[in-house]
Amino acid sequence: MSTSRDDLIELMKALGFTIYESKAYVSLLLYGSLTSTELASKSEIPQPRVYDVIKNLTSKGLVVILHGRPKKFRALEPEVALKNYIENKFLNESNIYTKILNIIKNKPLQKDEEGVWITSSTSGIISMIKEAINDAENELLIATTTEILSQTLELINKKNISVCAIMYDINEFYSKKLKGLLDEVRLRPTKGPILFIPDTKYAVAVVGWRTQQPIAYKITDEHLKILFSEYFLGYVRVNSTLISSRFDTILNRNYVNLVRAVDHIKALQERGYNVEVTIEGKLIKTGEPISISGIPVFYRENSIKGIMSLALKMKDGKEITIGGLGAYLEDVEAIRINVKVV
Repeated sequence: MSTSRDDLIELMKALGFTIYESKAYVSLLLYGSLTSTELASKSEIPQPRVYDVIKNLTSKGLVVILHGRPKKFRALEPEVALKNYIENKFLNESNIYTKILNIIKNKPLQKDEEGVWITSSTSGIISMIKEAINDAENELLIATTTEILSQTLELINKKNISVCAIMYDINEFYSKKLKGLLDEVRLRPTKGPILFIPDTKYAVAVVGWRTQQPIAYKITDEHLKILFSEYFLGYVRVNSTLISSRFDTILNRNYVNLVRAVDHIKALQERGYNVEVTIEGKLIKTGEPISISGIPVFYRENSIKGIMSLALKMKDGKEITIGGLGAYLEDVEAIRINVKVV
C-alpha cells in the first residue's frame, strides 16, 4: 500500500497539486470517507491545515462534504471528477496560452546573437528541437533516436520540406513507417550526438540524452554552424546506410545543401525526368545576389566527400558552375536550390 500511495502522491504532484492536496486526495481515494481527524492521521498533514486543503479540493470539483457531527469528506469518482478537472485545466491553460500569443504576436522577432546557447532540462531540450523544426523552411537535417523522432515526427510532417533523417537506432516497424514519410532515411547504429539542423540557420546538438545530465547546444555562431552541417553531410551521412529514399518520386523540392540537391537531381534523371534547377545565391567574385535557372549538365565531387559542384546550362548555352555554402572556386555560391521536373 505504501508504494502505491507514494506513487499516487507523486503523480498528483505532477498534475500541479500541492503536497498537502496530493496527500489528502490520495488518502480519500484509498480509504474512502474520512473525518478531519482521520484525514489528518491518514494523510500525515497537520490538523489545522485539513479544512484549507479540503476547500481547495472541493473548489477543484474533486471532493464532496457530508455535513454532520463530525463532518466527513469523500473523493468523487476519479474516472469522472479527476478527468473533468484535467480537461477543464487544460482548456483554461490553452486559453491563457492563446491570449499570450495574441498579445505578443506583433512583437518583432529577435535574432539570436551569435554564439552557443545551452539548456539542460529534458523539456527544454525537446522544446529547442521543436523550435528548430519550426524554423526549417526548405531542408531539415536530423541525426537522432527513435525516441526523440517519435516525439517530433508529427510536427516534422506538417512542414512538407526535405528531411534527411539518420537514425542511431531503428526497428523494422519504424523503418517501414518512415519510408513513406521522409525523403531520406538512413541508419548509423552508434551513440553519436543528436543533431537537428534547419536550413543551416543554426544547429541543435544534444549530448548525454537519457543520462542524468543531458545538454543541448543551439549553435548560432556563423562558422560553427557550417562546420556542423559539413560534419553531418560529410561524415555522419556518408558513413550511414540508406534505408529508404523518395528522391525519385518527389518532383519539386527546395534545398540549402547542394550535395542533397544533386542526389535528388541524379535520382530524377535516372527515372528519365527532365530536371530544371533554380539557384538563389550570390556571385563569388563580386558578392552580388543572383537568381538563375538552368539544366544540370554535370556534377563534380571534391576530394572531401559531401562537397559538391554543379554545372548548369543556361538558355543561351552558357554554363555556370554552382558551389554550396562557403564555395569560392565556382561562379555562384548557392544559398537556396530548387529542383523540379519540367
